[in-house]
Amino acid sequence: MASTHHFSWHQLIETYIKASGIAWTHLHPNVIYGDAWAAPIRETGTLTGWWQEAPQGYVHTADIAAVAAEVLREGPSQHGGADYWLSTEVLTGPQIADILTDVLGREITYTSMGPDDLADGVAKIPSAAERLYMQSAVQTMRQAVAGNMKFQNVVRDDVQTILGRPGVTVREWARQTFADAT
Repeated sequence: MASTHHFSWHQLIETYIKASGIAWTHLHPNVIYGDAWAAPIRETGTLTGWWQEAPQGYVHTADIAAVAAEVLREGPSQHGGADYWLSTEVLTGPQIADILTDVLGREITYTSMGPDDLADGVAKIPSAAERLYMQSAVQTMRQAVAGNMKFQNVVRDDVQTILGRPGVTVREWARQTFADAT
């Protein structure tokens, strides 16, 4: 597995939580998608991705929230000391654009941006903590584009395990989100 500073931040915090003695459950979503995509798609007909065309495991924001709510509802006797991995499907940016095109009935294009494109904006973030965190995310994206993040390219969908239903796919999200546009 490729090691990046981005995951080191997460591992540091998770290790601290585990060592604290409190009950804990960790949720590990891969690439998160959801309604933040909707406005740009509606306005420009374009989806922009920072992974170039590297495949990534995607999970919807609502599924993360639903899993978190269920874990909290059922409590530590059911979920204490558990790590849950959330990745409903593995797609590339062009595949997502094809799904959106099919659902919306009009062409949605994919703008393939790379980590270096994001790095330019990250360098301008005034908060040192936020900038350093986002610089670590850029490093992770570079590793993904280079093909070194294979563990992010698998479906390890604990959404099904926790909720008893599959996670929301990009196609399902698009049908629900853009129902008025079709």
